[in-house]
Amino acid sequence: ILAALTVDVTALHAVQPLDTFVADAVQSHVPREARVFASHVTSNACIDAALAASVALAPTLAATPRGRRAGKAALAGHALGGFVPHLGFVQPTGVLVGAVKYAVQRPRPPAGAALYGGAAYGQSFAFPSGHTTAAVLWVGTLLFALLPAAEEAWREEGADTWADAAAAVRERALPLTAAAGGITAASRVVADVHWLTDVSAGGCLGACMVITLVTCLERADGAGDAGDR
Repeated sequence: ILAALTVDVTALHAVQPLDTFVADAVQSHVPREARVFASHVTSNACIDAALAASVALAPTLAATPRGRRAGKAALAGHALGGFVPHLGFVQPTGVLVGAVKYAVQRPRPPAGAALYGGAAYGQSFAFPSGHTTAAVLWVGTLLFALLPAAEEAWREEGADTWADAAAAVRERALPLTAAAGGITAASRVVADVHWLTDVSAGGCLGACMVITLVTCLERADGAGDAGDR
């Protein structure tokens, strides 16, 4: 899906009418205040929540080999596609996301320039959505990599209440990750800073990165467990 979207955005432009239709609908039916709120609040909410939870888990993760491996994998993934907090909001720093943006160089929806300032707005490319990529990546990494490692550490410590809570959340990891991606994607479109295909590609890219990260981590855990025996 990600490859198909990239080809369409760069060459075919078959989905551009849908992108334009959605952007026009946002401009016609969504008040300016709601667009600004989506840009500054709901666009970042899932990323900020995942960041806060990841930081809170850090001491627990640092106490076990599996937790340390999960933490290192998360840091590597975030360096490629994540965001970092900066003075109350988040800024894109993912190497992979930045490389794709620079390669495609797709302009953002023009209406956003009037809302957020033309000069700074025009310096950032649209495809793929870095916020959507980061939301799926951060929340997915938290739920599929960090939380299982923390649950194991809590079991070993006898903190069954925390471990049971982690297990309950982990059972809902897929819908929670999808919801985080959907909320962020919708916010970026409503904010008038991304086309629909931008956020679709961002969600796909984030999911691919989570799958790759978790697969590599499982292999590392297997090798680590074998070495401990």
